[in-house]
Amino acid sequence: MKSTEEESYILIKNSNGELEPREDSPDLIYKFLLAQKMGGYSLRVNKIEIPGEAYRKLISTQAFELLYMIKGKISYFLKEQEVILEEGDTFYFDGRIPHGLKNHENTPAEILKMYFISPSE
Repeated sequence: MKSTEEESYILIKNSNGELEPREDSPDLIYKFLLAQKMGGYSLRVNKIEIPGEAYRKLISTQAFELLYMIKGKISYFLKEQEVILEEGDTFYFDGRIPHGLKNHENTPAEILKMYFISPSE
């Protein structure tokens, strides 16, 4: 990641980022890219690889979540609802709703996920 006070941007090269182990998503590969304060919210950005046939149980977060489907096709679950996401799709939802996912394919899928984390109350 490159950022200085003189520059008005942040550049994160493909080789940058840190692997982020997640107990709630052991089958998924999270790569942490960015965290930034925005008013009363915090922004957190991850690139996530979802291996073929991977499943993640329903969880909830204290964030609004925005996903961009980079590659592949997955099912995203919000409670009992199933939403099919394909390459190029964008999906936004309230992360307090229990949500999970399933890659039905044999090949990996990739998403860019942005968390807009609300302040603790």
